[in-house]
Amino acid sequence: MKVSTDGVLLGAWAPIEKSTSILDIGTGTGLLALMAAQRNPSALITAIEIDSDAAAQARENADASPWGERITILSADVREFSSQSPFDAIICNPPYFTRSLRNPDEARATARHDDTLSLEELTTLAPSLLADGGSVSIVLPIERRADIIPLMTMRGLFLLQQTTVLPTQEKSPTRILMTFRKGLTAHPRSDKLCIALSPGVYTEEYRALTKDFYLYF
Repeated sequence: MKVSTDGVLLGAWAPIEKSTSILDIGTGTGLLALMAAQRNPSALITAIEIDSDAAAQARENADASPWGERITILSADVREFSSQSPFDAIICNPPYFTRSLRNPDEARATARHDDTLSLEELTTLAPSLLADGGSVSIVLPIERRADIIPLMTMRGLFLLQQTTVLPTQEKSPTRILMTFRKGLTAHPRSDKLCIALSPGVYTEEYRALTKDFYLYF
């Protein structure tokens, strides 16, 4: 799997600095787990991946990094996962295509389509895996914002912050970064992030957010 802008955005943006235990649901080849370990030098990260080949690659990537000892990779279905201790934070770049044509590459289809983990299932699982006051951070297509908020709220997870992502200043938003907290929140924070001024010319705000993860920034 290629490194996606969605994943880099979420990994750089999610408020995980004070978390001591982090769960990465659907880690793929380990991008979010590695970013979490880089950003938070005291956190232990558990990363779950249903595809065994991707999980093996994630383990190789973690072992090749400076943070491998703090990253546990599990080849498992999160719907069958339980933990003795709840997590301070969950990060997830979920599969979100629901009715589109599946990719003939089965591994890529699994990563992109919600056959293996729907938003309804994610919002059902998250509360039991989170500590009180813990957070779950996700990235979604902008049109799915209306789906996720009522599902989260119904299960006691309340919007803490959200960032609407625009590809360029001339284009409409395509993605939204969202963090929900287990427990009531007073005033959710909202802002916008523009990725590029034009193709290949990145904004200063995008550079500032992601500079620790791109060699050419």
